[in-house]
Amino acid sequence: MLFGAWRLVMMKTLAFVMFTVAVGLFAGCGGDAANVRSNAEMANKIEKAVAAAPTRGLLVGLETKAFEAWKNNDAAFWDEYLDSKFVSYTGGVRYDKAGEIKQITETKCEVTSYTLSDEKMTPIGTDAIVLTTKVAVDGKCGGQQIPSPVISTTLYVRYADTWKAAYHNEVPVLDPKAPKSAAPKKAPVKASEPRTDDKSAAELLAIEKKGWDAWKARDRAALEPIVTEDLTLVDVTGTVTIGKNAVLDAWLLPKCDIKAAVPSDAAATMLSRTVAILTYKGTAAGKCDGKPLGSLWGTSIFQKEAGEWKVAYVFETPAS
Repeated sequence: MLFGAWRLVMMKTLAFVMFTVAVGLFAGCGGDAANVRSNAEMANKIEKAVAAAPTRGLLVGLETKAFEAWKNNDAAFWDEYLDSKFVSYTGGVRYDKAGEIKQITETKCEVTSYTLSDEKMTPIGTDAIVLTTKVAVDGKCGGQQIPSPVISTTLYVRYADTWKAAYHNEVPVLDPKAPKSAAPKKAPVKASEPRTDDKSAAELLAIEKKGWDAWKARDRAALEPIVTEDLTLVDVTGTVTIGKNAVLDAWLLPKCDIKAAVPSDAAATMLSRTVAILTYKGTAAGKCDGKPLGSLWGTSIFQKEAGEWKVAYVFETPAS
């Protein structure tokens, strides 16, 4: 619903109704999707770190301005707001800044109201922060009701005193009581070319594969060195899990019989020497807590610590 709201209707509605094939994939299998799971000590540490500076109010203010621009069809807002290396990833399609602005401005939405709540902040080094927000919207895009609520994720990067949005994605919050319905057919989408680097993509994908192999093997010791202490996960059901221990529990505590787990079709965007984005398709075969595994569209935001790339934030949406 933030930028590219029409894609929420066309693609993320599809993701919402197709969740059953992917529930639990690399994300745990169970729990209330509306809840935030966390390691309390780590969550408090993260919140104190970002609250100590004026960045919290500043970024929430930027996020609100973006919603206002979207609500008011303010096309001029986006060029300054989006980073030159901006990436979004919806339904397996990557958009760069130009492509994102095109999608925003070509589809007009009628928004009656919106509400932001439950803001969480994950620092990615010293000059990047991910803002995770629960968003409820009343409105339509392209004649279709906008999915609501969703978990919205925006990665902000800092240049001196200026913060810009470098990544955005959303996933509908799963209502386990909602009736299942047939997925609508989605129209083909032409993506603009994102900024990618094959060498970087190969390096980051190798780390991502280590994570998937460790998840398949239920090997906590192999996962711990490749993720940050501040690790945050938004899974395919819209559940937000905060802190390394809580995320590893979500991945490893369910009883799973995993036959295969493979990330593929990766592309990378290097935002700086210490922050990078990897998008990919993840596919798994088997079951967790009796539920079949399937495919998802994944984004891992990497942070370089002491010369080593580590996963700092994971965002997942279901793939059909």
